[in-house]
Amino acid sequence: MRANEITEILDRPTSRELLARDVTRLAYVAKDGTPRNVPIAFTWNGSQIVMCTTKNAPKLPALRQNPMVALTIDTEVHPPKILLIRGRAELDVVDGIPEEYLQMNGSYEMTPEQRVAWEAEVRSLYDGMVRIVVTPTWVKLIDFETTLPSAVEELVRQRAERERA
Repeated sequence: MRANEITEILDRPTSRELLARDVTRLAYVAKDGTPRNVPIAFTWNGSQIVMCTTKNAPKLPALRQNPMVALTIDTEVHPPKILLIRGRAELDVVDGIPEEYLQMNGSYEMTPEQRVAWEAEVRSLYDGMVRIVVTPTWVKLIDFETTLPSAVEELVRQRAERERA
């Protein structure tokens, strides 16, 4: 997929709504060769999805071995809105707490006092984290109004052909 096609899709209002959500599902291949799909908080920096995890997370050896990932960001209403993203995970070990981690957890409902306590707990627990950074190489937005899953698009085409015949 060309960069301008990716940008056009990610700039759509529905994509922007989805990129402002809190959680994505990160799919990757585990070290034993089986698929994994885990929910993880994320932030969108305008060109990349940034997720943060512990330095001892089981997903990290798998991502080092095979960095190709797929992400799903979606809604829980009908019709669903779904943003599918594929890319390569780049791992960046950082000392302390990445600013993105504090940002991505800032949208949960917390009182100011809860926020202070949460941040103190995070800072006392983690001496560092790993940023998982994904630059999209392929994207698809499905809103069931203007875009559909490719298999459904094919069925719509086939039905139109039958009706014309």
